[in-house]
Amino acid sequence: AFDEIDEEVAMGDFFTTYNDWHPLFKSIVHAPNVPASSHLDLSAERCELIFDDESPWKKLPPIPQGPEKDSQLEIVSRVLDSFQKALTDIPVNEALYSKEDDENDLQFLEEGRRMLVLNRFQVMTSTIDHESLFGTCWSEIFFLVSEKGDSGDMGNGSLVMLGELDGELGIDLNHFVNTKIRMPLSWLGLEDTFEVSTFERGGHECIRLIHGLGDIPSLEDRNREEEGFQ
Repeated sequence: AFDEIDEEVAMGDFFTTYNDWHPLFKSIVHAPNVPASSHLDLSAERCELIFDDESPWKKLPPIPQGPEKDSQLEIVSRVLDSFQKALTDIPVNEALYSKEDDENDLQFLEEGRRMLVLNRFQVMTSTIDHESLFGTCWSEIFFLVSEKGDSGDMGNGSLVMLGELDGELGIDLNHFVNTKIRMPLSWLGLEDTFEVSTFERGGHECIRLIHGLGDIPSLEDRNREEEGFQ
């Protein structure tokens, strides 16, 4: 864990290293007093982000396209099947409720809801390094913040799936996500609107980015609401 001094140093190093990404970072900030304001000029009028061959961010298709489309869609299918199995493995009680049953049912609902908001799927099989992974994740973050998505008030989400990693590269995915995604999101004031997770599904490491999911009422609250309408 960082203390305040360490975090300030880490924040300075991050925004210096990714100076080329400042236009994207500024485009998704919604408040002028976020921690990153000491490293980003948030006083200027926000300009529309430009996508071209020179920009480090890319406008990625929501599902795999191009010559590797078929093999990448197989990976998507395999990963989603593994998600579905993990979901159906959660024990749920269809009869009377107990506190333990409520916890399982709530977990089932929460994980099911996370699956439903995933509407973008990026598969990285060609070149996987820190730069390409950073570019894919932050390009997706920009899209999730900028677009409402098909799921409306439920939020929207992107699943980044990795092919086989080069063993010599040694990407520590948890460390990458903590230092290159979660902490920067907090510096940009977006920690409460994003949920970022890493896990392995279907033999592939994944990064799940969900924006605007929000909370759902507990089963007890919903039961009380139902009783109020009876």
